[in-house]
Amino acid sequence: MPPTLVEEAGATGGRLTLSPERVDALNADLVVMLPNGGTRDDLMRLPGFAQLPSVQQGGLAVEDYATVVGFNTPSSLSLQYSLGRITPQLEAVGA
Repeated sequence: MPPTLVEEAGATGGRLTLSPERVDALNADLVVMLPNGGTRDDLMRLPGFAQLPSVQQGGLAVEDYATVVGFNTPSSLSLQYSLGRITPQLEAVGA
């Protein structure tokens, strides 16, 4: 996460909460997201979301709880599982 965003949001533990008005802060090639109770379609309806680099370049991974937890509390098996789930997005941004 960009240091300025971490500072602004008061992020702790590698996590932060962004309001829908701040989707512009998700300016990265790869974004892995769990839309807690929402869907990819819900995200796409947010103003500016479809224009994010990750969305435009195929680097958006809207994943399930197990995949995101695999990154948040990594072990050798959970990383293998989670990375396997986002292989298409990794390939898209690595090309």
